[in-house]
Formats: sequence, C-alpha cells, structure tokens
Amino acid sequence: MLVSHSHRLIFLKTRKTGGSSFERYIYENHFDPECDVVTGSKIDGTPWVNCDQSVRGHISWKEIKASYPKEWNEYTRVTIERNSWDKVVSQFWFFRKQLKKPECQGDAKTAFNTSFINNPQNMPTDWSRYASKSSIQVDCILQYN
Repeated sequence: MLVSHSHRLIFLKTRKTGGSSFERYIYENHFDPECDVVTGSKIDGTPWVNCDQSVRGHISWKEIKASYPKEWNEYTRVTIERNSWDKVVSQFWFFRKQLKKPECQGDAKTAFNTSFINNPQNMPTDWSRYASKSSIQVDCILQYN
C-alpha cells in the first residue's frame, strides 16, 4: 500500500502484479518522506515509511478506507491486475524459490500440476482487495503485461 499525500494518490497492492516494483519506483522517484506513506517490501528492500511495520502491503480497500477516510474519498485510487493464469504461475515460482514451500519442490511440472494447482489457498485472488461484492472501489486498474 502506498498513500501519496503529495500526489493525492492511493495505491492498493495486489499479489504477483509488480506491486513491489511499482512501490519501489514511486518511493525512489516521487515519494515525499515528510508526508507520504508506504508499507514497503522485505523482498526488494523498500522500507516502511510513516506507518506501523505491522501493516503489510497487501491490505484491502476496507482497511485503507478505515485508516484514511478523508483521503479515500478525495484521492485517486489505483491498483494493478494481471492475467489470472500468469498470476498463478508467478505465485508458484515465488512459493518455490522465495518461500521454499515443500509442495512446490521437486520436479516443477509435477509439483505444479499435482500439489500446487489443486489447492485453492495457493491461488492469488485479489478481487476483494479492491472491490466490494457489488462494485469496484478503485478509480483505475492498471494492466500488468
């Protein structure tokens, strides 16, 4: 999550869509450390700035709105989304290489086709992070290609 008071922007971070890279770019090039907020990423080293370190980057629109109600109504709200299949494959390789999850180890093709893909908890679904049951809660969904 990133809240840029200087640019009147709220970024909702989704999984496996380049969200950490987007946060890092904004942090390094357009971030005001006096007032802006970023949850950062341990993976790429983007620091937590102006927020509690217990807050993680992949939080829902409801949580952001509760913490920043005025900004939620006044700032532009943006997220990034990606082809669902690409997200699943990216999640598998993240689990395999970064987290070293046991069900993703061994022969990659076998692990993906048997252990990983058959477990719904492995699927990186992010709809509820940026949408309610009836409507999208962000102003812009950027497409990751």
